[in-house]
Amino acid sequence: ILTPEELAFLAGTTEETIRELVALDLICPRVREAAEDGFGVENIPAVRRILRLQRQLQVGLDSMALVLDLLDRIDELERRIRSVNSGESGERVREI
Repeated sequence: ILTPEELAFLAGTTEETIRELVALDLICPRVREAAEDGFGVENIPAVRRILRLQRQLQVGLDSMALVLDLLDRIDELERRIRSVNSGESGERVREI
């Protein structure tokens, strides 16, 4: 379990940013205690991805939940296209 300070260091950001990501429900601590949240190592790539997308798309963290949701939907649609095109349903879909 990582402290917010450790997660910030490993993800290349600040503890304040980690707190903001939690407040916006972009990452979730594994352990919530009165003193300090505890995070799993799976949050390191998640934080890095969020910060990379923020830089690349030039959007605020408050918009990031929408961005992540849209990217997840795109991934799901691409999986469905691959599944259909692999012959499971007998039909083909043109990839975008």
